[in-house]
Amino acid sequence: MKEKTIKNIKTTIIVLTMMVVNISNAAFIEPTVAPASSDQDFLQNILGANNNNNDFDSTTVVANNDGSLIERLEYIITSLATLWTKSGSDLYYTTGNVGIGTVSPTSLFHLVSSKSGGSSNYFAFNIEPSFTGTPSGGTYIGERVDVAIDATGSVSPEYRGLSLEANVNGEQDNTVTYSGDIIGAQFDALVYGNNVTAGDVYGGKFRAGMLGTSNITNAYAGQFSLYKTAGTITNAYGVYINNISEGSTNNYALYSAGGTNYFAGNVGIASTTPTQKLSVEGKVYSTEGFQLPDGTLIDELDDLGKWSGSSDIYYNLGNIGIGTSSPSALLEISGTGQQGFKVTDETNDITTGIWSGTGQGLIGTYTNTDLRLITNGTSKVCYRYTLLALLIKLMLTFHLAFFHLNHSVLNYCNNHSKF
Repeated sequence: MKEKTIKNIKTTIIVLTMMVVNISNAAFIEPTVAPASSDQDFLQNILGANNNNNDFDSTTVVANNDGSLIERLEYIITSLATLWTKSGSDLYYTTGNVGIGTVSPTSLFHLVSSKSGGSSNYFAFNIEPSFTGTPSGGTYIGERVDVAIDATGSVSPEYRGLSLEANVNGEQDNTVTYSGDIIGAQFDALVYGNNVTAGDVYGGKFRAGMLGTSNITNAYAGQFSLYKTAGTITNAYGVYINNISEGSTNNYALYSAGGTNYFAGNVGIASTTPTQKLSVEGKVYSTEGFQLPDGTLIDELDDLGKWSGSSDIYYNLGNIGIGTSSPSALLEISGTGQQGFKVTDETNDITTGIWSGTGQGLIGTYTNTDLRLITNGTSKVCYRYTLLALLIKLMLTFHLAFFHLNHSVLNYCNNHSKF
């Protein structure tokens, strides 16, 4: 009978020990002194002296004092029960900070995790909620962080609902080369399986605003910036979007449903080095045309395509006006004051011009060269201010009814190129 009792006691001790270990290893409060020598038998050392009807008394057991094994276990369980409070199916603790991986928590919930080496996935903090069934409404949230800010007066601190940071070499300034990606935060919305039909799936959704009638100066649904105090960043990207090509109908890398888009720097389309406010490498298509700084709207193909050709261009659809919008000749130049038209041969440094102004019309050269009147490719009159030329000019001034250079004058012009 006694052997059976001892066996049952051993089994009970093992079960109770496993329960206590599963509850908490860190909270084990063990008396450091063994039970004092007494006339207690074996059962008394296990159960305690006051164990009538299995009513164990652990009230005399405190830290670093004697006690039987059962009394000690009862003391540990009682001590743990004073830390957490159970209300129905809820368990809570409100008297201090809770630390996991640290003995000196500095916040209400302080998690410290350390991982050295390894080649598999490692999660310092892992939350895996599961929602099953067929919900009829509401919002199901895997993790919710709600920061209540109820301040008064003038407040200057920055408030963050959630702050995520991938701190690389923050504790030890080691020499290391990282070949993998360092990601501060990653958001995934993934649909698994082959039989799911989903509407909108958002990898991340951000909003900013108010509920009420307060006043906000600037509201940013999202803000991105790069930070550097020293060192080198080779290529800096405020926003980088991978190739979006998974859509069977449309693929939008950026889609703005409304509002004004503002870019302070240069914008490149198919160009990584835009030199102007808008640099486009390729064709530009517009359904409403283009407006010039002076308000001129170019909205038809004829506005840009009246000239034809490649290396040589031409226009044969009407008159051309310079300084006038209603030219009456194939080429008309109009303006206030003296106007002119110049043609220059840069190789031989000869410039010929036609002028209108100063009370007369003029034809001549800007350079010290001859002026010839050509008919059918042959010089008919060669004009230069010589004595004979001055005589001819005087004859023309006296309104000669007919003046014709033949034989001697023409031959002289052809043979000598001037007179």
